Amino acid sequence: IRDEMHEELINICITHKDTRRDFDNILSEVDLRCLSQADVIGVTTTGLARNLNMLRRLQSKVVLCEEAGEIFEPHLLTALLPSVEHAILIGDHYQLRPQVQNYELSRENRNGGERYSLDVSLFERLVETDSAMGCALPYSTLQTQRRMHPSIAELVRETL
Repeated sequence: IRDEMHEELINICITHKDTRRDFDNILSEVDLRCLSQADVIGVTTTGLARNLNMLRRLQSKVVLCEEAGEIFEPHLLTALLPSVEHAILIGDHYQLRPQVQNYELSRENRNGGERYSLDVSLFERLVETDSAMGCALPYSTLQTQRRMHPSIAELVRETL
């Protein structure tokens, strides 16, 4: 009886797995139809990685990455799908870097960490001129920083 029940359970699990895969494919197709109608699609690098197969089918031509200096290089490289023709990276390569939890993999670790430098973003590597890792690509820097008007900032502060 136990062997029969075990076999039946295995069959149920296999059927469930197949049904779940079909259901996920249907949901993905619905999402793809909705997204194909959009002019702009916003997604985090984690969301992009999670939905990579679907997003590849959209054939996006432009990727705009905000806070590019804080994003791990592999995460940003994932966003550069084969259809992408233009990558626009916005950020400050002198400010925050990607946060690496393991000091051994950090650029700051002089005992071999420079070899990995996971805390250096692709954005920083592209514009950096001072190291062998840098490409020294041209970039533009804002000359005037626009901030929220004080009256609007006060309204937000009071509300929150």
